[in-house]
Amino acid sequence: MPAVLRHTDQPEMTAIFAPKPTLYISVTGDWTAPFPQEEYPPIRAIYEALGVPDRVDSKQYEGGHDYNKTMREWMYAWFNKWLKGIDDPLAAVEPDIQPEPPEVLNAMDRPPADNKGSEGIIAYFLEKFTFQEPQPRSRHEWNTFSRRFRERLMDLLGQGEASAEPVNATTVATTVWRGYTVEKIAYTSEIEITVPALLLRNTQHGIRNRSPVVIALAPHGKSDLLNNHAAFVEDLLQRGFTVFAPDVRLRGELHIKWDLNSIIWGRPEVGMAGHDVKRAVDFLRQRSDVDRRKIFCVGLGEMGVTALVSGVFDDRIAAIATDDLGRTYRRGRERPLLPRLLRYGDLPQMAATLAPRPLWLNRAEPLGEFEFSRKAYAAAGKSDALRLPSMAADAAGKAIVEWLAGLSQ
Repeated sequence: MPAVLRHTDQPEMTAIFAPKPTLYISVTGDWTAPFPQEEYPPIRAIYEALGVPDRVDSKQYEGGHDYNKTMREWMYAWFNKWLKGIDDPLAAVEPDIQPEPPEVLNAMDRPPADNKGSEGIIAYFLEKFTFQEPQPRSRHEWNTFSRRFRERLMDLLGQGEASAEPVNATTVATTVWRGYTVEKIAYTSEIEITVPALLLRNTQHGIRNRSPVVIALAPHGKSDLLNNHAAFVEDLLQRGFTVFAPDVRLRGELHIKWDLNSIIWGRPEVGMAGHDVKRAVDFLRQRSDVDRRKIFCVGLGEMGVTALVSGVFDDRIAAIATDDLGRTYRRGRERPLLPRLLRYGDLPQMAATLAPRPLWLNRAEPLGEFEFSRKAYAAAGKSDALRLPSMAADAAGKAIVEWLAGLSQ
């Protein structure tokens, strides 16, 4: 149930069903363990407010995820009472059941001869629900497409639910990395969400006033950036860039495995991360040592999609680059999880919404599908602003630095 918590939860669903009789059975050994203390009281309060408290009940059993005979008999008694008007407990006793012999049960493990497995399921949904690529012709049609796709993407990622509180930032400490000045910063992204980050500057030749900034996103956060992408960071610093490395959700210090929870909440991880980048832009634009017109975003490895999403969220990001974008979702990409995206578009359509801003997508696959992005940039009169090279990631890092240096002149 994607995004259900954006709109409702169990008490609200119950309020729609009430005053019809409802029985809740839970156990102590699975996710329903807290139900009697957390979810049930507000549900019962709804029935009490309607004057029918006898039409709702909850019973919890010791044990794991199960639906044993005792539980089933409790359910039989409930249905007997409300559907048949029978209150006799003996009428709810389950008769002895003769299980099927092992050979019959074992036969159920074998799929039908024409079974296509999970690949068949995926193929069915791709055929049934995947978007039909639009064919904008005029600049007006491209602008209309970009606006509509951006609105849909923002909705899929729950960006409309993100708070817009003033961004507050604190410099926690100042240190040195390989001779470069490092500020350890904590900035607010949303209520109760503080993003830890590093801001690196090259002060070896004095402090440069209003320098261009690269927001650098590494797969495992800021520590990953300094440990595994040190050459890339040093190249940027040597070319006069300030490097801002945030631990966006759910990376680095903010790492938790929350895939399904974020989907149910309607705030997929990549959407929350994109919002954290947007708030980073808010913070950077407040600084007197930052050139507000030259804030760039680079997504390394699997963070390429996050960089793209960040560009869609915030048109103040002057250019976006990825060193290894990889496959589209239509061609089998799974992460970052982005439920229902293919109903509206894919990575090439996401890239198209960024036109005419400079965009560098290394190893975007399959390249033919990004012809859609090329057309968008051509319609915007900026064909040369889109780069789609296919080079090794380490070579791409150096090329991206050169590209950004050219843009920052």
